[in-house]
Amino acid sequence: MIYLDNNAATIVAPEVLAAMAAPLSDEAARRNAVEGARKSVATLLGVFDAYKIEFAESLEEVADEIRSSLTGRAGHLITTEFETPAVRQVSEALEAEGLQVTRIGFDGNGTLNLAQLDAALSARTTAVLLNHADAETGIVQPLNEIAKIVKTNSQALVFVDGADAAGKMAVDVGNSAIDFYYVSGDRFHGPTGIGALFSLGRDRAKAAAEHLTQKIVGLGVAAELAGDSSRQETVRVLRDCLESEILEKIPNSRLNGPADKAARLVNTSNISFENTNGEAIVARLLEAGICASTSSACTSIGHRPSLMLQAMGVPYSLAMGSVRFSLSRYTTAEEIGEVVRVLPSVIVELRKISGSGGFLDAVTSEL
Repeated sequence: MIYLDNNAATIVAPEVLAAMAAPLSDEAARRNAVEGARKSVATLLGVFDAYKIEFAESLEEVADEIRSSLTGRAGHLITTEFETPAVRQVSEALEAEGLQVTRIGFDGNGTLNLAQLDAALSARTTAVLLNHADAETGIVQPLNEIAKIVKTNSQALVFVDGADAAGKMAVDVGNSAIDFYYVSGDRFHGPTGIGALFSLGRDRAKAAAEHLTQKIVGLGVAAELAGDSSRQETVRVLRDCLESEILEKIPNSRLNGPADKAARLVNTSNISFENTNGEAIVARLLEAGICASTSSACTSIGHRPSLMLQAMGVPYSLAMGSVRFSLSRYTTAEEIGEVVRVLPSVIVELRKISGSGGFLDAVTSEL
């Protein structure tokens, strides 16, 4: 199987599995292993003080941490129209408790509308919650610029969900005005059920739960591996090759996102194929042994394209045929070549179905 859905989940690296299987002789060894992992995660995030890193077993823990930090503060929250699960858990819980919530939109490049953000900030603003990178398109938000606007116009805390960014790009939290930054191990070849939260205001991290030790050790090793910028460059080269070959070989295809490749995650390509259906494309690719994703590019109810693609102004005829390819450090040039070989015939076939007038019925029956 050629796996190109790494923005959904990644395989656990062999080095991580080996580290998790290694026995720890006593309590001192356990503590040293945990502190080593803490330093590795801090290094990955560009954090100078490792004790500002806390390990978290679930999103619920992260949400509770953020909510507790906002207790007694003002009653206005700013977030985005397209929230990640971590951000949504916090914003919806606080909204239910009576905080006013303002949701900011995006521009045609998929970047947070900074003018809207600036206008929404006030002395009452408690926090600004957003994600660092969009898993669907790979678009990276300008965190430093966003944080500067927030801190210039308010006393709000800045919470960033970096689960889709960490390990796929350089992160420099230590030199930013960000107050909280969350990462998840399963997004960069670490174990599932473990993540980490940077908290600027933390003086010293709490002791990690003993039952999480092996997962924390695995997370530390995954962080070390993810910090290898040469591997990120290799992924970028393969991603660029995939994009250029697809756009050249398949007429009426479109890359969704800014022309500046540096404004997207190095591993992510979201490409639309006019007059097709993303779910049907993904199904045909799977039959050929290739796993990709629509990443909600087409919702099942009413055959609507994704909100993000709509916000970016992608025409309906293209947005409906959108597919996300997300690579990993284990993706090979041979696998990219196979995708480029298989995909054109899939698109030709589905466009023939579309031209027959029975496209949606055919897609529905296949899915």
